[in-house]
Amino acid sequence: MTVVFSACLQSGSESTPTAGDCAVAIRFEGVVYVEGGFSKQAVEHLGRADRASCGDMGRPDPRGTYIADDAARVPVWSFPGYDPALVVGVRESGQTFRVLFAEDLPTIAKREIRQSGLLDVGKR
Repeated sequence: MTVVFSACLQSGSESTPTAGDCAVAIRFEGVVYVEGGFSKQAVEHLGRADRASCGDMGRPDPRGTYIADDAARVPVWSFPGYDPALVVGVRESGQTFRVLFAEDLPTIAKREIRQSGLLDVGKR
């Protein structure tokens, strides 16, 4: 099991965790990716990834987002012109993809990708 610390979001009180306490995360080829926004740009199928689960609902000891050894598998996509070692996508709905950054990607690199036009701000 892989625990995804940077993908855990704090919302609600500590005594009453909510579904919003977990973030979208995947593991693809040994790299953990965490949510970063949405995009409607063209994609290319890359493979399949392990989808994270949320261990916050109804638990006295919420553990947040984690990737189980027997995780569900989801299709993962690359964005042409972007290194899939840094950023990938999973389909949100229709032609909208959730953009996921490599968990250890430096903040400055995330900012550069955001400013590059990949993300559709406020669009789902």
